[in-house]
Amino acid sequence: MELEPMLTPKDVARHLAMCEKEVRKLCRKGVLEAINVGQGESKPRWRVELAALERFKLRRLSRQAQKLPTPKTRDYERVV
Repeated sequence: MELEPMLTPKDVARHLAMCEKEVRKLCRKGVLEAINVGQGESKPRWRVELAALERFKLRRLSRQAQKLPTPKTRDYERVV
């Protein structure tokens, strides 16, 4: 059985184009699935599986797609 590579918050921040601090916050809140390999809550060291990062990106994309105006809304006329 092959282990999946684990990403650090710094790696994830590069993938998502956001700061490392924001990635840690997402991990702590449970929004981004992560594993704490550190010393409990006092000194967390987060690791994120590549599959978890992909799931997070898909959720984020689907949420953004829901916010796009459609031709049936008045907002669509302002965008086009």
